[in-house]
Amino acid sequence: MVGRAISHYEITEKLGEGGMGVVYKARDARLGRTVAIKVVNAEFTQRFEREAKAIAALNHPHICTLHDVGEHEGAPYLVMEYVEGKPLKGPLPASEALRYAIQVCEALAAAHKAGIVHRDLKPDNILLTTEGSVKVLDFGLAKLQPRVTEGTLTATMTEQGVVTGTAPYMSPEQARGEPVDARSDIFSFGVVLYELLSGRRAFRRDTMGATLAAVITTELPRLHEAPSEVAQLVGKMLIKKRENRYQSAQELLNDLRAVAQPGAWVVSRRRSLALAGGLPVALAAAAYVALNLDRLKTVFSGRSSSVRSLAVLPLENLSGDAEQEYLADGIQEALITDLSRLRGLRQVTNRYSVMRYRKTSKPLPEIGRELGVDAIVTGSVLRASNRVRVTAHLVKASNEEPLWNEGYEREYRDVLALQNEIVAAISQAISLQLSPQEQTRLAKARPVDPEAHEAYVKGVFYLNKRTQAGFAKGLELLQQAIEKHPEEPLLYSGLALGIAVTAHGLSLLTPAVDFPRALAAAHKAVELDEDSPQAHTALAAVKVYYEYDWDGAEREFQRALELDPSLADAHLHHCALLFLFGRAEEAIAEARKAKELDPLAPLVTSGVGWLYWLLFHEPDRAIEEERKTLEIDPNSPDALYVLGGAYADKKMFDQAFATRRKLAEINPDWRYGLAELYAEVGRKDEALRALADMERENYPKHALFIAGVQTMLGNKEETFRALQAAYQYRHIFLPWTINDDDFPWQSDPRFQELRRRLNLPV
Repeated sequence: MVGRAISHYEITEKLGEGGMGVVYKARDARLGRTVAIKVVNAEFTQRFEREAKAIAALNHPHICTLHDVGEHEGAPYLVMEYVEGKPLKGPLPASEALRYAIQVCEALAAAHKAGIVHRDLKPDNILLTTEGSVKVLDFGLAKLQPRVTEGTLTATMTEQGVVTGTAPYMSPEQARGEPVDARSDIFSFGVVLYELLSGRRAFRRDTMGATLAAVITTELPRLHEAPSEVAQLVGKMLIKKRENRYQSAQELLNDLRAVAQPGAWVVSRRRSLALAGGLPVALAAAAYVALNLDRLKTVFSGRSSSVRSLAVLPLENLSGDAEQEYLADGIQEALITDLSRLRGLRQVTNRYSVMRYRKTSKPLPEIGRELGVDAIVTGSVLRASNRVRVTAHLVKASNEEPLWNEGYEREYRDVLALQNEIVAAISQAISLQLSPQEQTRLAKARPVDPEAHEAYVKGVFYLNKRTQAGFAKGLELLQQAIEKHPEEPLLYSGLALGIAVTAHGLSLLTPAVDFPRALAAAHKAVELDEDSPQAHTALAAVKVYYEYDWDGAEREFQRALELDPSLADAHLHHCALLFLFGRAEEAIAEARKAKELDPLAPLVTSGVGWLYWLLFHEPDRAIEEERKTLEIDPNSPDALYVLGGAYADKKMFDQAFATRRKLAEINPDWRYGLAELYAEVGRKDEALRALADMERENYPKHALFIAGVQTMLGNKEETFRALQAAYQYRHIFLPWTINDDDFPWQSDPRFQELRRRLNLPV
């Protein structure tokens, strides 16, 4: 082609060749200027011309201008500004790399504002000119090229499902063939900046397949070659989930300028003070510092003193194997547990409330508002053989400002130490002053038996499913873990608390069989680790629901809350104890605290409605609270039961029956609620038929509820028969029934005997 002409462009030199085509230097005979012409490997279409013209509309000092587009001998060509320069390469000092990065980001911000995404940002498309500034080439042109070139690791797309770009610089969503947007350019730019600062090639592997797999699953090592604030910024650019990385080039540009500005500011102000020697300049400098102090603190240290509540969202399982979800869930739960024990944190959202955000597309600020937290932890987990890698990111919930991010890789036996390191790093990132006891606790972490710990994590995973099969499998795995590692307190507290919490699912356990195991496990957990709030909570709950040791339960709750004031389970079960003894104001305070700590857990949120209905006798408030719970979980049995009862108290029987029928359909174990309504409105035969069905199915399990309906029907003997069966079954709600002031046969010796057995005042 050299010496020939394309239209009125005279080809003078071949400049290079790549995946998109061949680039020539040419002279524009009409305007007398030097240009670059790229003859593109693509079929010329009207779409090609239309989109190229849109790119040509970009006018920015750091964007290589596209002058013209056309077709020559069946091949499309692009006429671009000719730029003297060389591709931008590293390693470079941080100050120099940031100067160029700001220019690139300014170009990205301008293009994105015009609706144009680059799609193929890489060092070869960023030229450092002879004047010392950068020019970004080929904006949006990858979209115009449909071919895949294995040899150059370049791939392109014209439709969803086909990858586009240069493999080592793709975003994860690009590598998966998903539609891309401006955030994809930000990830690619992060790879470029990482290489520019470190001099290391990031994701490049021997084959395209291996490269794409690395882009999707591999976390890059921490950028030690750059200051921490710069490393944190690059880390946020490289977050795998696009909704968690920078959301716009302008947002990134603001942070780039902020981390680059302090050094320049110091130099310029020192020079000004030396030259002027005057007070006005010093005052101006002081004013600048005062106005930007908070921002500079965050930029330099990555810390924020305003973070006193946070949530740990579900960690991404990078294995691609759904069977490995238990490990990500287990590490997430451990982080929640350990962070909640730090006194400087006012609130760490309970696991149940954050699990609904697994694979969510909601922006982090919206999640932060829903949970009412200052900061959010996200991350990923990957296990390979006997090693586990965890990457974690901490951002401000209000604006996704990065506060900290880090990757950790350890042998599986050191997973507890890994978790402690993450907790310590987060506390440092938010300037949390740890007590000597907290420092000691985080510094010591026992190696775990991998098989025992895996059985424990899997056991908790299955218990959290809150199903009959999950409960049985969870208990089996926890017991296996204890047998493998009988000196690990975590295993015993997990077993005990799992049984105590699961007891609220009416058919999920047999109290007389399962609670003795919980009691023994809780005592063993406290014996092995007296400072475990979970162990004390479990022991307190077992004392309430099984031992009827009210004073002992109160002491255990106080100890648990002393160790961890943000443990929602402790507040929830303590509320039940206070409710039993009519300590109304204390009970409602505990219920509200549990709801504050775990705002999206239906069992927790419905507890407030229970109190307003049964303790305060305020059906309107109960209805209001349970409607909120049903917004979270439309099938919450607790909420539906209370709502039906509150409607009945207001004589709104149509609504009451509709609600209780829905409840019975969702969970037949709760159909006694319908029987109660039949009894209340005088439909005795229907109430008795419902009770007969429950008796035939499993009399001991349903005995307490049968007693309640028989009491409403005035059947004294049937009531006491059922109460005796409920006591033998050790139904967890029996004390609340017996301690009800409205029970009609309180003078009966059988009633007094039951109260003595339950350690209630006679």
